[in-house]
Amino acid sequence: MQALRDILGAIAQVRRSAVALLRFQLVFKALLLVVLIPLAASLGGIGLSLVNANDLANLKLVSFLISPVGFISIFLLISAFLLYYYLEQAGMLFLLATDKGNQWQHSFRLMTRHAYPILRISALQSGAAMMLLIPLILIGLGLYHWLLSEYDINYYLNELPAEFIVAVSLLGLAGAAAIVALGIWMLNWQLALPLMLFEKMPVKQALLESKLRLHGDRHKFFIYLLIWFGLRLAFAIPLLAALSWSIDALVPMLPQDFDSALPWLVGILLFTTLSLIFISGIDSLLFAMVTTRIYLRTPNTSLQLNCDTPKHLPLWFKTAFISILLLLIADNYYLASDFFPKQKVQITAHRAGGFAEIENTLTGLRSAIKQGADLAEIDVQLSGDGQLIVMHDRDLMRLAGNDVSIFDDASSLLQVPLTPSAQQQPATLSRLNDFLREAKDKIRLNIELKFYGQLPPQLVPKTLALIDQYQMADQVVLSSLSIAALNQAAQLNAPMPLGLIVSATLGGQDFSGYDFVAVNQGQLSSSDMVHYRQHKLQVHAWTVNTQAAAERAMLLGADNLITDEVALIKPKVEAFNQLSQAEIILRRLHLLLR
Repeated sequence: MQALRDILGAIAQVRRSAVALLRFQLVFKALLLVVLIPLAASLGGIGLSLVNANDLANLKLVSFLISPVGFISIFLLISAFLLYYYLEQAGMLFLLATDKGNQWQHSFRLMTRHAYPILRISALQSGAAMMLLIPLILIGLGLYHWLLSEYDINYYLNELPAEFIVAVSLLGLAGAAAIVALGIWMLNWQLALPLMLFEKMPVKQALLESKLRLHGDRHKFFIYLLIWFGLRLAFAIPLLAALSWSIDALVPMLPQDFDSALPWLVGILLFTTLSLIFISGIDSLLFAMVTTRIYLRTPNTSLQLNCDTPKHLPLWFKTAFISILLLLIADNYYLASDFFPKQKVQITAHRAGGFAEIENTLTGLRSAIKQGADLAEIDVQLSGDGQLIVMHDRDLMRLAGNDVSIFDDASSLLQVPLTPSAQQQPATLSRLNDFLREAKDKIRLNIELKFYGQLPPQLVPKTLALIDQYQMADQVVLSSLSIAALNQAAQLNAPMPLGLIVSATLGGQDFSGYDFVAVNQGQLSSSDMVHYRQHKLQVHAWTVNTQAAAERAMLLGADNLITDEVALIKPKVEAFNQLSQAEIILRRLHLLLR
C-alpha cells in the first residue's frame, strides 16, 4: 500500500509539473529527430562503409556479428541506445527531483554537463550485456554443430526430433540464466544515475552505492516496476484504441479523390503526431517518476520534490512546435505520394503451390495455376551429377524421411516418393525443364537459385540456358539469397528481372543491379520501404500466410505477397487493389498505431 500511495503522490507531482515536463519532452524529442538520430545514422554509416556491404546481408551477417568487428558494432549499438535512454531520464529526474523544475532550460544544461559520465555508464552497462551475450552465442553455435548439423535445418524445425528439443531446451536455459543475470545487474544499478546527478558520485562509485542502497529492498522496487507497467498500459491502451477507432470511423467518410481527402489527412496526421508524442512522453515520465520515488526513499537523501512550475507555454515555443508538426505532415505527404504510391499487389505461390500440395512439385504448380496466382516460386539446385532439380532442402528427411541429399545423383532424388498430407496428392521431385514446360504461357515463375556450401559454377549458366531454350525470359524472374549467384547472372547478361532475398541485413545494403527484393514480412518496416523505393526496387514479402500479415505487408507498400495460402490471401489482395490512395494512407496510419 505504501508503494501505491507513493505512486499516487508522484502522479500529483507530475500534474503540478506538467508544463515544464511537456516542454522538456517536446524539445528532447525534436532534438532526437533532428540531431541525434541523423548523427548516429551518419556515424554508423561511416563505420559500416569500412566493411564490404555484401558481408552484411543474409547468412554472411551471422559471420559478421560473431566476428570481433561485429561484437564492437553490437556494443556501440547498445551503448547508443542506453545513452539516449539515460540522457532523457537525466533531464526528467532534474525536473522531478530538484528545485529547478520551473526551468526546463536549466535541466537541459545539467543534462549536457553530465553527458560524459552518462556516456561512461552507458558503455559499462553495454559491456556487461556483451559479457552475457558472448557465452550465449558460443553455446548456441556449439549446440548447433553438436546436435543439429547432420540434416537440413528445416527437417529439425518441422519434425522436432529429440536432439532439436534438447538443443532448444539447453539454449533456452542458458538464455533464461543470462536474462536473469542481466536483470539483477540492471536492478542493482537503477539508482546509479540519480547518485551521479545529485550526489556527484563518480560512475563506478555510483554503481556500487546503488547496489548497497537497494540491498534488502529489491522486492519493493519490483512492486514499483509492476505498478509502473500497469500505469503504462492504463495510459497507452485507451489512447491508442481511441486513435484507431477514430481512424476506422473516418475511413468511410473520406472522399475517393486524393486531393479532396488531403485536408482530412492533414488534420488526422496533426492529431496523431501530437497524441504519439504525448504517449511517448508519459511513458518516459512514468519510469523517471518511479526512479525518483525509489531514490527519495533511500537513506541519506534530502531532496524535496518541486511544486513551482509555470502554467503557460511561451509564444515562440508554440510556434516552433507547430512548425515541426507541419514539417512532419509534409514529410508524411511526400512519402505517401512519392515513395508509397497506390500499388497493384500480386500473389506468388510459395514453393510452387503452397500448402495445397507437396512443395516444389508439378502438382503444386498446377494448383497455383488453378487458384489464380500471378507467380509460382520454386527452388532450383544442382544435383551431384549436374542436373537442375526443383528442391528446397539439402536432403529429403523432412519431405520423405529419406536422407538422400542434393549432393547425390538426380536419379536417386527423383525416384523417392514424397510423403503427402491427408489433402495432398502423392508426388515426386522434378527437373527444372518439367516446370518450365508446365508453366509456359500459364503462370510466371520466380526461380530461386539455391545451394548449400559454395556456389556451384554451373548452377547459374545452366539455369539461364534452360530458360532460353524454352524462350521464357519474359515469364521468369530470378532470385537468390546469394549475392554471388545474382552477380554471376548479371555478368551473363540475364534478360529477366533479378531479386535479392533479404533474410537479415545491417546498414545500407548495395542494391545496384537488382530489380526487386524479397523480404521476410515480419522484418519489413516503413524505413526499409523508403530505402527500397530510393533504389527503385519492387518489394516481395515472404511468407505471408494470414490475412492480417497480408494487410500489414500491403499497407507498408509490398508489391507482391509470397504465400502458402493462395486461396486465403487472394480475396484480401483483390479488396486492397480496389482501395483509393486516401484510404490506403489512413490505413497505414492505423497500422502505425497498432
